Amino acid sequence: MPHRPRRRPSCAKWTRTAVSDEGSAKAPLQPPDRPMQSEPANGLQVSISAGIGPTFPYGSPSDRKAEMRAALWHGEPYIRAAVLYGLADLVRSRGGDPVELVSRVGIDPAALTDPDLLISYPRQGMLMELAAAEFDMPDLGLELALSIPPHFPNVGPVIFLAQLVDDLGGWIEQVLRYWRYHTNGYVLQMLDDDETGEVILRFWQSPLIAPPRQQIELNLASCCHMARVITAQPDMAPLVVRFRHDRPDSAHMHELAFRSDLEFGAEHNELLFARRHLSQPTSGRLKPLKTVFDSFMRYRIRHMPLYNQSIRTTTEIAIQTVLGSGMCSKEFIAESMGVTPGQLRRLLASNGATFSALLDGTRKAMACRMLAQTSVPISAVAGLLEYSSTTALALAMKRWTGMTPSEYRAHAGIVVKDDEPEEGKVA
Repeated sequence: MPHRPRRRPSCAKWTRTAVSDEGSAKAPLQPPDRPMQSEPANGLQVSISAGIGPTFPYGSPSDRKAEMRAALWHGEPYIRAAVLYGLADLVRSRGGDPVELVSRVGIDPAALTDPDLLISYPRQGMLMELAAAEFDMPDLGLELALSIPPHFPNVGPVIFLAQLVDDLGGWIEQVLRYWRYHTNGYVLQMLDDDETGEVILRFWQSPLIAPPRQQIELNLASCCHMARVITAQPDMAPLVVRFRHDRPDSAHMHELAFRSDLEFGAEHNELLFARRHLSQPTSGRLKPLKTVFDSFMRYRIRHMPLYNQSIRTTTEIAIQTVLGSGMCSKEFIAESMGVTPGQLRRLLASNGATFSALLDGTRKAMACRMLAQTSVPISAVAGLLEYSSTTALALAMKRWTGMTPSEYRAHAGIVVKDDEPEEGKVA
């Protein structure tokens, strides 16, 4: 592949097109004041050796269960457990035990089958490096990215966001809005240079942090794969892919995955692509939607201990699948299930249920679990549950439990330093 000279435009010309919390559609590029808790977790010291695995400061294996439960209490950045999709099968294919492997890095094994759990982002990176070393898979991240099915269960509900827009640029902006709730392990930024006709999708982390190679390669390759599926353009490729880590012994898999120039030892992990791709139409808004939705449903049902096939249970699973995308409405769920909203209402009524009650119950279960088991910011919990603000979540928690989110978290024994207060005051 011909060499592409490295050229960096003036930062002053670049803008971030993600809508900020204040609603600004184009704000000058600046690193976040607080890098989303991406500094190393307090007291977490982990070393990985091939065939040995991480060593934790907690000591004996008997402490492992308590350490798993405490992982997110210590301020570690989080990510949805959906990111682990495919890893268990790949480890088993190499004769390994995925449950034992995730336990060694302090991740709850339930995360292998529950995509809605929130797990430690640093430990997910450790897990990837451990699996790559132990099972001789130097390109594990790329292999996983290339094996992900076209409904992309590894990134939550983002595939459904294509239903809201007409082109790739619109889809990326929707993803940026959602992604700040999906993980706070890094900041996803789109930088648009009108003068050069080039755009950068940057996976920003503090320069003090060296993200594990397998983790970042999974992220970048998944992003390229999704863009090709969303636009039905299998040959779409970035101009340049940049990695902060050093060049590996072989970059053959990188060439297969990205089909572009590669730069290692770069300042940022990022994709540089032609601006014209932003206007590339999405592929018929992923028609038929029901086919994509059925793939998600089958994946979740496959990991349930018992599925009674009732319309009530099916609707609850559907809500869990879509919640967080900003599209969890009765109309969208009905369309996804292949029925009209009126038919869904009547079917649920025959089972003594309503859509609003099932949505409320799902939100309650997920909110209580996230608040009682993790130190994830309250604003992120609200976003993942599609509440408009932390005040809305606080009002719901008061109705469900008689406590605000902070009070409920404290009652569960979770101590969070500098946890943000709920907006307003809930009486």
